[in-house]
Amino acid sequence: MTNNSWPGDFETLLRQHLSAIPADNPIPPDQSLFELGLDSVGAVTLLTELEDHFDIQFDDEVLDLQLFSGVTYLWQAVRKLS
Repeated sequence: MTNNSWPGDFETLLRQHLSAIPADNPIPPDQSLFELGLDSVGAVTLLTELEDHFDIQFDDEVLDLQLFSGVTYLWQAVRKLS
């Protein structure tokens, strides 16, 4: 596991969409992913990649802006769906 108990493969997928944070900086666990450079197209792509990689499905009930409120929240959602 890496920062704050999320796995490296999760962080690798996520970092591809966070343009505002240098690769060598840790991802702040509770900062909005949009503040870290995620855009709307990236959000859709990221969710699709997470679904494919972790063999999960994001249902409508979890798809809201809070999902992108921080890495910790997003990882907890992925874990619950696994």
